[in-house]
Amino acid sequence: IRKLAMAAAMVSSLMSTNISQAAKDSIIDHSQKLVGEALSGIAQVQSQTGIVQKRVSDASDRMKTQIDLFERHILDLEAVDPAEAATRVADLTQHIE
Repeated sequence: IRKLAMAAAMVSSLMSTNISQAAKDSIIDHSQKLVGEALSGIAQVQSQTGIVQKRVSDASDRMKTQIDLFERHILDLEAVDPAEAATRVADLTQHIE
């Protein structure tokens, strides 16, 4: 963005002055170079942002999967019949004795 601003400032301030055509051509060439570099930098930032976005999306999907697993496990634990659990504990206690 700095390079875009620099190119815009150069063109707007220097092109309106009384300078030779060769100087104007040089300003235009340099401004075009700056704009090209700025666009390249923006594309690189977009690429990096896409990679980070993909990582965040994948992590979010993994978290959702883990939450679903924990919720199912909690439901399984809550669905235990207390009478059946007491009977199993009593049976295991008898086997231990």
